[in-house]
Amino acid sequence: MAIRHFEKFFAIAEKLALKKKKDLNELREIGETILGEYTAKGHMTLMPHDSLKMEYYSLIPLIKHLLEKHGNPDIVQSPVEKMPDSSWMADASFCFINVRGTGAASGTHGDFINAAKLLPVLRVNSIHLAPFFECALEIIYGIDTLTIIDENTVNAEFLKAGMKSDEQVRFFTDLAHLLGMTVGFDIEPHTSQFSRIALEHPEYFRWIRLSASREEIAGKKKQLDMLTDAAQKEIHAAIKPLREKVLAKYGLKSLEQSGKDAVSKKAHYELIDELIAAGFWTVPSHTWKGAGLPEFSHYVDEQEFPEFKYLSTDGEDHREHAFGTLTPFRFYDNIPLNRIPKPNNPPVPNEETIKYFTNIFPALYKKFRFDYLRFDYVDHVWDSVLDKAGKIPISDRITPYVLKKTIAKARSGGRKFIGAMAERMGTDIQVYKKAGFDLLLGDDILKPIGLPLLKDTFKLNKKIEKLNSKPGKKVNIQFAVDTHDSSHPLFNVTPMLIYGAKGVGMRMFIARFSGWGNAIRSKYELIGNQDGTTGLYLANNKVVSVEWKSEKDMNDIYHNIENTYDFLLPRLKKANFVDFIPIQRKAAYWIFEDDQGKMVFIVNLTEHASIPSILIKEIKVFKCASMINPYTGQKRMMSHLLVNELPPLECRIVFIQV
Repeated sequence: MAIRHFEKFFAIAEKLALKKKKDLNELREIGETILGEYTAKGHMTLMPHDSLKMEYYSLIPLIKHLLEKHGNPDIVQSPVEKMPDSSWMADASFCFINVRGTGAASGTHGDFINAAKLLPVLRVNSIHLAPFFECALEIIYGIDTLTIIDENTVNAEFLKAGMKSDEQVRFFTDLAHLLGMTVGFDIEPHTSQFSRIALEHPEYFRWIRLSASREEIAGKKKQLDMLTDAAQKEIHAAIKPLREKVLAKYGLKSLEQSGKDAVSKKAHYELIDELIAAGFWTVPSHTWKGAGLPEFSHYVDEQEFPEFKYLSTDGEDHREHAFGTLTPFRFYDNIPLNRIPKPNNPPVPNEETIKYFTNIFPALYKKFRFDYLRFDYVDHVWDSVLDKAGKIPISDRITPYVLKKTIAKARSGGRKFIGAMAERMGTDIQVYKKAGFDLLLGDDILKPIGLPLLKDTFKLNKKIEKLNSKPGKKVNIQFAVDTHDSSHPLFNVTPMLIYGAKGVGMRMFIARFSGWGNAIRSKYELIGNQDGTTGLYLANNKVVSVEWKSEKDMNDIYHNIENTYDFLLPRLKKANFVDFIPIQRKAAYWIFEDDQGKMVFIVNLTEHASIPSILIKEIKVFKCASMINPYTGQKRMMSHLLVNELPPLECRIVFIQV
């Protein structure tokens, strides 16, 4: 039996090509050329933006080839589905894709059908999918629902022709699996302020009700009194008839009813207006360093929203760091306002909320066959608890206790292969491992290119090697070439904007060639790193596309580095670390050794000055030597171990038989 969404794709792609009066034979020939390159290389060298311009029909030969290669299955299997555990995560390389932001033309949004064309051009084996459900204020991490897919990620032509939104997502994940890739999805410990989730399930969130004047809590109550279980149940009971009234008006069973997207959106907005008019508001998320829960301060009449007071654990005003448009899940009760809870009166887990939260990923897995979950907003969870077990929070943040239960639930039912990644800009993987995590994002993106970055990298790699030499699951800390938050005003460290193509290439080189054996790092990149594209941070927060640059030099560097890595990986897996040699503050090289000889990796860390020559003086006698430029793929033999004229932000690899 054929897989329905692939059959639909084939039929609709042909129909659209004929509608546009395209020559099917010509499109088929293009498709055969694409297939030829893929079967020869295992990837395509088209630049990402060019791949988006490819006609749908030209993708058919590749898909049919992949289906035949997998025995024309009734269900596409994940490449890791039969793994005994999630150790595969430690060896994987990742690319972040915000589907909405991959529009082929200015003023357009991306969609899952077109974004699938990007997969064969990426030199990674795992995709990190950004949130793609309906969101608030165009911010993709301001989740509104986990059932209604954002229309700005859906291909309208295919939808009109009968390929549903869910089928389009499954088409993407199944094609990734056919290509040998895994796919993961972001799990958020919060939703948008008036999300459909919060309105359908008010009991899983914290609410307040303001007086008619909006100047105080209704009934002259204190906020803590309104946050008691009894008071919260009164609010839930008051919200329910307002919701049922709106649902009845629009003939809906639920605000998250699939297939009624336009109607449910209208009903959603109307219910929000009703709730605000009645004085109901969810309590917003506290800040990263927040203590307890934020406290209602006053109502901003001009903008019509309640303002809260946000105090840090040090008692400082952290309002400027607040996410007022998000509300956290009510994982705990009995949390004080703007102060750390007392050990003799700790917060109490709300097991009903936790149960609901832990069931989110299994439901998504059933629909889309995701291979791992990536937790957002968990950067400081171990800093935000009072106990070593990670069960008692100091604020409204998710705790290691809840994370551990969520990961365990994701892996239940024979799914031990499901991976877990933490958005943690740190290196304490051994701590996060206790909750079930396989990977951390790492903090490399926060460090400029230079000797300190390299020294820290090798120090960390030795730590990873030691951790993975012990029995049990492998873990890793990613080397992030870039992150989707690097353009955030707090960071401003986007490599392409700071260093240009060679700087991005240098970060890719370090990501790929600073590790050995059990210390080989997991690479993390973004869509756009391949060709100099920027603008992803904005695309995460507005319905706009990234700014495609299509820089050939960058794309060549990307593929040549990956070709070199593929060639060297068998040796890197067997290699041992020998030495790291800094050269003043301008350059450095490091030496690995395996049974074939020594490998020397040389880098010029300066942005503007060439290094006249570098002598590998540690090796006195050798049989033969050769050198490769990983940016170009050019190789040459060497009669001596002197590397001449290394340009700024370039690198070389020297192979030596001793």
